[in-house]
Amino acid sequence: MTRKRTLLVTAVVAVVAVVAVVAAILLVSRGDGDAGGTPTDRETVAAPGGGRIDETVEPAPTASTRTAAPDESVTLPGGLEVEIARTSTKKVKPGGPGEVGGNAVIARVRITNGTDEAVSLDGVTVTLIYGANQVAQPLTSDPYSPFSRTVEPGKKADGLYVFRVPKNRSSDVTITVQPEPGGDVARFGDR
Repeated sequence: MTRKRTLLVTAVVAVVAVVAVVAAILLVSRGDGDAGGTPTDRETVAAPGGGRIDETVEPAPTASTRTAAPDESVTLPGGLEVEIARTSTKKVKPGGPGEVGGNAVIARVRITNGTDEAVSLDGVTVTLIYGANQVAQPLTSDPYSPFSRTVEPGKKADGLYVFRVPKNRSSDVTITVQPEPGGDVARFGDR
């Protein structure tokens, strides 16, 4: 290598090193914190929904659970009446990815709107427990047809739910219905 070329390479390496040091200094001093890890001056941002860190927030209301026999109805505090209109067993095929076909319990859930306003049933959750507190796998197999609309005051709506349950356990089940996320629960059965 010639002397000129050696000087050129040395100069380029020196410039790159200086740029790297300057970039590191700028990153450290831009306000993300100092070397000791303590915060530096920053813009204050309000908490979502307002409030302060030292403020006590009231706990959310606790949902209630009303229990009834499978052939009875439950009226929840908000005015919705829930019932299991019918259950049956059937051998089903898998309806979607990850599902396993086989013996299933089909539950027809009926909700009557006893309020003065239309109620969306898009968020209804239905679960089934069998045996020693085994949660049944929900399936999207035919005849699955969940709630998916609004029910007007005084009107009824039905949803069909399919659960994979071993044949010898299909008569000993508990079904829970929660018409809205975080809301009250209707439980049908002994668990």
